[in-house]
Amino acid sequence: REDAEGQLLLLRGFARERLGKTMAAIADLEAARDALRRSGNVHRLANVDHNLAGAWRQLGQIDRAIETARRAELAYDHAPWQPDGLGRDAPGVIAMQKLVGQALLQRDGPGDAAAARRVLEPLVENHLLSGADATNGDA
Repeated sequence: REDAEGQLLLLRGFARERLGKTMAAIADLEAARDALRRSGNVHRLANVDHNLAGAWRQLGQIDRAIETARRAELAYDHAPWQPDGLGRDAPGVIAMQKLVGQALLQRDGPGDAAAARRVLEPLVENHLLSGADATNGDA
């Protein structure tokens, strides 16, 4: 019951975030977090934090966005829901790193641009390298 309720709240929060109803989305997502924490569904709990980080960023709550994104990134990095039980949800990790970099740029305080660069440059390099590897197998 807790799991189903949490997943429904996650979906509703996600939809409200996409519709620009950020405060309502946050309320749904926080309720989803509570229900999913009780049910032990760590995969969906990471998804809740993923969406909450984006909602906090939309509201300009940059420190909360970064904190929440880092929590989701850690969950994605140690993703027990992966087939081998020890895997890494790389797309989730990358999405949260990107969100942290964008949030740092949005905050634009002393040192934030340099910190954002440290977060975003490896993502760009890895993307370019993986694209080159995929298209140029003999290089």
